[in-house]
Amino acid sequence: IRSATSRWIALLDADDRWHDDFIEESNKLIAQASDRVGILFTGWESVSPNGVATRDAYSVRYEGLGFRRLDLESFVSAWLDLDACPVFPSGVVVRRDMLLDAGLFQEHCRRGEDKDMWLRVLAKTHALGSPRVCSSYYSDIPGAMNKTISTNMRHCLCATLEEMIPQTSGARRRLLMRLFNHQVIEYARWSAGSERLSPDVYRGFFVSINPLGYLLLLALSYLPTRLLKTVREGTLWARDVIGRRRSST
Repeated sequence: IRSATSRWIALLDADDRWHDDFIEESNKLIAQASDRVGILFTGWESVSPNGVATRDAYSVRYEGLGFRRLDLESFVSAWLDLDACPVFPSGVVVRRDMLLDAGLFQEHCRRGEDKDMWLRVLAKTHALGSPRVCSSYYSDIPGAMNKTISTNMRHCLCATLEEMIPQTSGARRRLLMRLFNHQVIEYARWSAGSERLSPDVYRGFFVSINPLGYLLLLALSYLPTRLLKTVREGTLWARDVIGRRRSST
C-alpha cells in the first residue's frame, strides 16, 4: 500500500476470488464516488466445501436498491442490524490516502484487522456500497490462517473503539458501545465450548447496554468445562435471543 501509486487500492486474499465483473462494478462505484467517499464495496458469497454458495447479508437485504452511501452511523447500524460487517476484505476498494491517514492495518492484530481498518477509515470518510455479488470466499482452502488462530482473545477492534467512544456523544456513542459488545459476544460465541473464555475477551464490556450478555460471558469464564458445551448450545447463545436484546436497546 505504501509503495502503490494509484488512488484506489483493492484487496484479494488467498482464499477468495474476484468475479469477472468485480473491476467493472468497482469502476462504476468510483465514477459515482464524491471526494467524501473513501471506501467502495460490493456484495460477496461464501462457498462451502460442498460447493454451496451463500450470499452475504448486506447484498440480500439491499438487492435491487442500487448504490447506497453510508456514513459511520449508518454503517455501524447496518452492521448491528445484519449481525455482520457490511464490508468483506476481497470485495472492497479503498482510497490509498485514507488507508495511510487511518494508519494502515494494525500488524499486531492476529484476527479482525480488516473490521478494525474499515471502522478507522469510516471515522474519516463515507462508504459507497453495491449489493451486486462480485467476489467469493472459499471456506475449504487448506492452511487458511483463520482456522489456526484462536478467537479466545480480545478483538483488536476493542482498543480502537475505546479510543473513539470518549470522543463521541449521543446516538453515535451508543452505536459504538453496542458494536463493542457485539464483537465481544461474537468472539465468545466462536470460542466457547472448547475451553473457558478468557476474561480479557470481554474486558471493557458495556454491561448497562447488555447485562444478559455480560452474565453469559461470566458463565463461560467460570463454569466447569463440562458445562460449557451445554451453555453454548442452549438458548443463551441463540442468535435470536441476543438479537432481540440488541434491537431493544
